[in-house]
Amino acid sequence: MFKNYTDDITYWGAPTPDGEGGETFAAPVPLKGRWEDRNDEFTTPTGESAVSRATVFLQQDVVVGGYLMLGTSAAPIPANEANAQEIRAFIKVPAIRHNWYERRALCI
Repeated sequence: MFKNYTDDITYWGAPTPDGEGGETFAAPVPLKGRWEDRNDEFTTPTGESAVSRATVFLQQDVVVGGYLMLGTSAAPIPANEANAQEIRAFIKVPAIRHNWYERRALCI
């Protein structure tokens, strides 16, 4: 079911306060998935209407506020990568037999 997840993707979880007024990210995590550059209209968890720049299909959960990038990176923060995109919505839908989930991150 995940044989089409061949793209190398880098994931940074949502930032946490560093105690000095800034934010810090956990180390980037390499993932496999399927990256599609496409515009999908969606509603964010806060109720805003938005249009994605990319829809990313993944094998594991990610969090809204984190970042994804097509390709590999060891950069400590996603702002150092021009192609990193913020995760604005995450959708997890069980398969009919409930033996796996389709996970989609919508990025802008």
